Amino acid sequence: MFTRIVSLLERQRRAHRFGIPYTRDKNWQPPSAFKINSAIVPLSLPHDRGTSLAIKDIFISDVYGLETFKNPPNTVIDVGAHAGLFSLAARAYFPRATIHAYEPNAALRPHLEANARAGSYSAFFSAMGSKRARAHLQYGEDSVFTQCVANASGTIEIIPLHEAIDRIAPGGNLDLLKLDCEGAEWEIFQDRAAMARVGRLTMEYHLTASRSLDDFRSLLRETGFKIGFLHEDGETNGRVWASKP
Repeated sequence: MFTRIVSLLERQRRAHRFGIPYTRDKNWQPPSAFKINSAIVPLSLPHDRGTSLAIKDIFISDVYGLETFKNPPNTVIDVGAHAGLFSLAARAYFPRATIHAYEPNAALRPHLEANARAGSYSAFFSAMGSKRARAHLQYGEDSVFTQCVANASGTIEIIPLHEAIDRIAPGGNLDLLKLDCEGAEWEIFQDRAAMARVGRLTMEYHLTASRSLDDFRSLLRETGFKIGFLHEDGETNGRVWASKP
């Protein structure tokens, strides 16, 4: 009981910081605006359950651990940006950072572009991988579950991670990489030279193609990351914060 009360108070504290009305999860409705660096800005959102949950996860529960950063990142890449909610939160926590958001779903373009203007970050409409390729979109039950499937004749452009890093930090390193791309992270990690340039990682992992959590832990070790936090949300997905020692 005590732990639940503390957790509720923490969520209410974060909601207050962002100017989001919140007392508890029951009957909660997503806001139409929120507070960022003392300014109230509108939110542009798809109307589906996944988006509502994402607002709670990112702003109220801080599932990506943004408020735990002692040294704020100067460069942030958001892969699987959806409507750009993580990038908005990153802007609030890291007001001086350069932030690039990547989202392949063209249906989300009006929302992401509007939120990018509100949060003063850059939006790019492509998917991420380890090499240049094409893909098509496979749609899930709502907008947060869209997946890219490799297809040479697809309409979606896939760019390699190293190109995205060169765009935000030419010749340098990336401070923070956020991944939530419905399993595409396994392909992104194959760009090993690019992953060597990433300092910190916050992500949702997906155990696709019969992979195990041990496989994912091994992947992180192989790419030089040390896990700081891991939470299993289900049998095949969860959250990880990791950094280079």
